[in-house]
Amino acid sequence: MEILPSIAAADQSCLKEEIIKLGEDIVRSLHIDIEDGNFVPNITFGLKTLKDLRKLTKMPFSVHLLVTNPEVYVEELSKLGTDEIAVHIEACSYPRKVINLIRDKGVKVGLAINPKTPISTLKCYVGEIDSILIMTSEPDGKDQNFIYQCLEKVKELNNIKNRNFKIEVDGGIKEEHLKSILEAGADIIVMGRAIFNSRNSREQLIKLKKLILKLEQNGR
Repeated sequence: MEILPSIAAADQSCLKEEIIKLGEDIVRSLHIDIEDGNFVPNITFGLKTLKDLRKLTKMPFSVHLLVTNPEVYVEELSKLGTDEIAVHIEACSYPRKVINLIRDKGVKVGLAINPKTPISTLKCYVGEIDSILIMTSEPDGKDQNFIYQCLEKVKELNNIKNRNFKIEVDGGIKEEHLKSILEAGADIIVMGRAIFNSRNSREQLIKLKKLILKLEQNGR
């Protein structure tokens, strides 16, 4: 189980320093939320910020689009060496059109769902995508409390025979949630405040990685 640091939770006044501190040697990919203030109340990063970040690091970008019209971002994101783009099924009138658009740019495709959205909305696309991102809190920019019931979706996805996509969880995840998430069968965890609210984000990320490794070993 891998951890992706979500830089929306980092100190935005020194984002450059925060990313450099994490280090390319221990970060598999940076999780970057783009929020438009429409699909969700928050506004986070724009394409200009991502262009500037690309000059700082070779870390792959895993972009989570919480926007009303995700297709308008695909072209520019692909030019930035984005590793994966996850779009919300709730924001797509024609999901397959957006999936194909991303795939045609040579970028991995993820579909994301909010807590209230059932897994059934995704099932006809599972053979065409690289990951499914399960929101484990409401993406409203407020308390963002972890919702344990969302792990039932992770378990449901693990029951799909011969699944060839990653299961990702994102939202309100703290250290005490890791065991339950691992037991549910997630492959990737997005963590923001649990990393960046610490005194040293790099040391905290290393600590969390070691904890996951220990949980995995104990579960064998």
